[in-house]
Amino acid sequence: MTVEQYVYHIISAEDWNQTSHLEYYRAESLESEGFIHCSFAHQINAVVKLFYNGRDDLLVLKIEVDKLLPTMKVDPIPGGGAFPHIYGSINLSAISGVYSIIREGLDYSWYEE
Repeated sequence: MTVEQYVYHIISAEDWNQTSHLEYYRAESLESEGFIHCSFAHQINAVVKLFYNGRDDLLVLKIEVDKLLPTMKVDPIPGGGAFPHIYGSINLSAISGVYSIIREGLDYSWYEE
């Protein structure tokens, strides 16, 4: 399987504001599940609908895979498909963009600038 150049992590604006000045970001899932959940670009809308529906405070972090210090794996999920997971704290130097997620009717959009 070819790994894409970028993966994306959904985060609340509040969590990002508390983290953006640090060297590393640790999501709660790193403690509870052993990895940080990420998505490929084409998966973001579905993930937001499934896990964050109705929230208006979300951002997407664009993460450059080649700049990540921790291990990233693309893991299969039950029922088919696969998602990228980062097995350690994300070094903020690997984050190349932060984008707002905008609710548009029943869908969500985010825009790279």
